[in-house]
Amino acid sequence: MNKNDFNKSLDKIEPTEIQEDRMLDKILNEQKKSGRTSRKIAFSAVAVVLCFIFGFIMFSDTIGTYLFERQLKKQGSVMLEIPQMVENYDELYSLINASIEEDRKTAARYTTEVESSAKSFDDVVSPAISNSVNLAESTSGDSSDYSDTNLQVAGVQEADIVKTDGKYIYAMSEKYLYIVSAENGELKIVSKISRNVDSNNYDSGIYEMYIAGDYLIALRNAYSKVKYSNSGTARTYEEPINDIAGTEFDNSYYYVQTGVSIEIYDISDKANPKLINTIGQSGYYVSSRMINNNLYLVSNYFAFGEIDKNKPETFVPQLHNGDESSLILTRDIMINTKKVSSQYLVITGIDISNGGNIVSSKALLGYGTSVYANRENMYVTAYEDVVEGNKHISATKIFRFSLNGGKVDIEAEATIPGNIHNQFSLDEYDGNLRIVTTVNSYIYSQDKSLFSKIMPEFSGGSTSNYEEYNCLYVLNLNLEIVGKIEHLAPDERIYSARFDGDIGYFVTFRQVDPLFAVDLSTPDKLEILSELKIPGFSDYLHPYGDGLLFGLGRNADESGRVDFLKLSMFDTSDLYNVNEKHKLTIQGKYYSEATYNHKAILINHEKNIIAFLCDNEYCVYSYSKETGFKKEAFIKLINEYDYQTRGLYIGDFLYVVSQKGIVSYDMNSYELCNKITLK
Repeated sequence: MNKNDFNKSLDKIEPTEIQEDRMLDKILNEQKKSGRTSRKIAFSAVAVVLCFIFGFIMFSDTIGTYLFERQLKKQGSVMLEIPQMVENYDELYSLINASIEEDRKTAARYTTEVESSAKSFDDVVSPAISNSVNLAESTSGDSSDYSDTNLQVAGVQEADIVKTDGKYIYAMSEKYLYIVSAENGELKIVSKISRNVDSNNYDSGIYEMYIAGDYLIALRNAYSKVKYSNSGTARTYEEPINDIAGTEFDNSYYYVQTGVSIEIYDISDKANPKLINTIGQSGYYVSSRMINNNLYLVSNYFAFGEIDKNKPETFVPQLHNGDESSLILTRDIMINTKKVSSQYLVITGIDISNGGNIVSSKALLGYGTSVYANRENMYVTAYEDVVEGNKHISATKIFRFSLNGGKVDIEAEATIPGNIHNQFSLDEYDGNLRIVTTVNSYIYSQDKSLFSKIMPEFSGGSTSNYEEYNCLYVLNLNLEIVGKIEHLAPDERIYSARFDGDIGYFVTFRQVDPLFAVDLSTPDKLEILSELKIPGFSDYLHPYGDGLLFGLGRNADESGRVDFLKLSMFDTSDLYNVNEKHKLTIQGKYYSEATYNHKAILINHEKNIIAFLCDNEYCVYSYSKETGFKKEAFIKLINEYDYQTRGLYIGDFLYVVSQKGIVSYDMNSYELCNKITLK
């Protein structure tokens, strides 16, 4: 069902007709008109509970819905759903309050077990197919001789702890955000902005940033003081704490992140940065992206504690612009089920030019964990657990939001088998979303003993028949499957993935490292071109010029025992015979943030630099097709325990930035040029 047909269908439904039988009939009739009748229709209303108890219930996703199962041969295991607009805040209150009460009952019965339900969804609204954007091949723009944050998609900025504009370095210490001039290796502190970080909470204060021309955009957390009531489960809000620094902590309270904001600074005068506006939204930070002057902020908001029907601000996410606050309008809140969760996924588009303003905001009953975005679409994923009888199968919920000049719209939603590894497990190209997942399944058998019958609230069960395998799916913009390969690499899981145009690469591991190369040029006829098996595995993959693919991971012996960090360069010039052209094991080095955070690696084949923190040294390598990897420098940190470190280059100078200071090196000789300390 396309978007226009869906809207026409909604226009034909009166509010009093939103009932089980009539909704089924309405959607079925629309399907018949479009010539796409389903073979089997199944209705169910079951609960999904995802409870994490950390002093209080962090979140839950209890879902019951009107379900439609597609033909297996057409959609495989994909489940599609039509999001619905909420009618009013009273409706939201009733649904969320019921969810909170059920959460409390569930929390009293279970502390570790996660229960969930089977879900199947039919057609979903979709716009016209948009143009695709390929991945970012390097950290540096072609028109400038300085590095950028290592981006997944060219032209889509990602926030980080260090930035540069080619003349200045923007870096965070423990207490301040510094603006430092960097010219030919010489360093000079120009100004600083307080991060307002409290020593009792490392998450407080400014934690990431963007640079856009004469604007610095700092992301900051906001907290509220929350106290248990006499019931032991209900909680009451105190005044919000926007600046948590210096606040005296009390064991009877929780200091909960209840909002995320951006601070927009005018840095046209680098010596005197001026705060010109603060814009934010409810919830804790998930991720963000910036496209030109438009920033997209993603958060999860939990309506926990005592909610009041007459005070929508206790259960509806809010937006903040300067000193003004407002509730997200009901027209911008979507539900996908009859019985919803007490949490929201919130996405706001903000134009940061001219002081900043909110362009649009959307809230969806649900939550998100990972974000992939190109210039036209943002995909937010969340973990799911699907149940078929007593068989549990891991799954991924996918939401597609369209992005257009700060305007955000929910366009499609679906669930597919398996869990993604990270944002690099997804990629959109030529109007199709490619995604790799690892499926875990097991059989859960309920305890049928006499004890469980007498005290069912304390009864348990057992698990058996564990299975693990991997899948590759290609979905159109409706999030319908158009191609797939399933049951790959049994008893292994995805460790890394990278898509490069018509080719997809992904690594699985158990004892050896199979690197798969897949031809994606014909989505409905996917073809595995090669499968290279070598010891160890790659946690991160990155194209390194024509016919080469770089991998950073861990070495392992033939039994699968993992040891030191390992560099690999794969020759992909012959996709039917991909091979590991060169490798280097970094003896004695075990840890690198770059193995799980792509922003922690500096890599550019034109500059011939591969650099990242390993243990307590910043390691710099070059690469030659003839001789392989060459160690250029191992740079000691100002503080050997500073594990959040970034490297960047401006011209022929390398700058290594940590919370304790910045050092600069001449890249021609790797001799130390200058050093400054940050406080």
